Amino acid sequence: MKTNNPLVCLAVVAALFSATTLAQDNCVNCHKNAKLLQKMIEKKQLPTGDLDAGQRAAQLQVSVDAMASHSALDCSDCHQADGNKAKSWHPAIQADPTADGGSVCSDCHGEEMVTNFRHSLHYTVNGVTKGLVERLAQTPDAQEIFDEMHHYPEEGCNSCHATCGQCHVSQPDFAGGGLLNKHEFIKQPETEKTCETCHYENAETHREVDAHVTKHNMTCLDCHSDVQEFHGRDIKDIPEGRLYNEGPNGTKTGPYEQTQKRDVIKVKCEDCHQDKVADHTELLTGKAALINHNEKLKCTACHTQPYTNCFGCHEDDTESVGTWETLKRVAQGALGQVGEDENIKLGLSVAGDPHSKLVPLSHSAGASKDSKVVVDLKNPETKSYWVPFAAHFVSKNPLATAEARASKRMCENCHNTDNDIFLKESDVQLGVLDPVSEQQWIVPNSRLPKH
Repeated sequence: MKTNNPLVCLAVVAALFSATTLAQDNCVNCHKNAKLLQKMIEKKQLPTGDLDAGQRAAQLQVSVDAMASHSALDCSDCHQADGNKAKSWHPAIQADPTADGGSVCSDCHGEEMVTNFRHSLHYTVNGVTKGLVERLAQTPDAQEIFDEMHHYPEEGCNSCHATCGQCHVSQPDFAGGGLLNKHEFIKQPETEKTCETCHYENAETHREVDAHVTKHNMTCLDCHSDVQEFHGRDIKDIPEGRLYNEGPNGTKTGPYEQTQKRDVIKVKCEDCHQDKVADHTELLTGKAALINHNEKLKCTACHTQPYTNCFGCHEDDTESVGTWETLKRVAQGALGQVGEDENIKLGLSVAGDPHSKLVPLSHSAGASKDSKVVVDLKNPETKSYWVPFAAHFVSKNPLATAEARASKRMCENCHNTDNDIFLKESDVQLGVLDPVSEQQWIVPNSRLPKH
């Protein structure tokens, strides 16, 4: 079509330049209006979880201004059409376009960041699935049980699988989803809305008892500030290992992180408390100590306190296998009631290294009947066990054992008659009241305090 009409030409040019804006407006016209969203939710009787329709609508509200530089993109540049999920009242789109690990982000933020993230623990949940596979070793129907536990809709291992968007744009799916702030791309999200929703087992007790929170009002990010703890480290630095999220029958290997404790987590007490570390060889009496505690112990060996481990999830289990109920009663005492000292031991920080520093270990419960795990007293993989736990329960002067509470001296946590706080051979022998398998953490007799 040829025309000399300037108004027609102007209209054609405007249409070409505004195509992206128009497409974006089709989405934003609804999503910018919280009241309209609420009416649509109520009319279609859409599920809202624990929220009412108004609260859910607020979580779906979008502001182009809040999106800042990302507003230059059309919605469909990230939220691709998904014909398999088409609905008569809504265009079918991918709600989380970063579910594949962030391909859509790599165009601007680089392929290296995305590649590293895809091999990280946050994306693969490989640390959790590794533990589950090891626990199910020698168990009949292990693959079937793994699939059920891993893919359980609301609380399975995979429910805490993280994506770029579920930290920087929305709450994790595990917490019910919903935009953090009108589709703003948040560089440093609020820990309460992101970290704590999946790491709640640490967070719940952490907020109540940890000195960093109770005395100094600190958050997760005050200590965890290294980007590799979130996005993963360079895959060239990750040794070859197994990808466990396929289950016991899986064979896939590659540069996948296996655990976070030694290589991924960078924060150390010394980062802030160098003055304490420099001269900590004198005890409360002011006299020089006979040994250098810094060389023998991690800071948390003295400055930690018990917490409720597995029972953050399983507190409602009623059927017991082995000592499940006994452990539950112990855990309920973790915040100061009788029995709290049974929930913590000191053991080696490096498996099998008798000279490594001592760290706190947590007693994780055995399998419950509802997990369908076949428990065999001779099979260590199905038993309760001791494992090192994170340093999120710091106290300046913890009184972890009965002796320490009686004397009101934290030295008595370790320097008591029975050395109860140390993991010993008698704690891990199979066939006794509570058989466990973690021989690798036992403290040698030569390192136990002499009385």
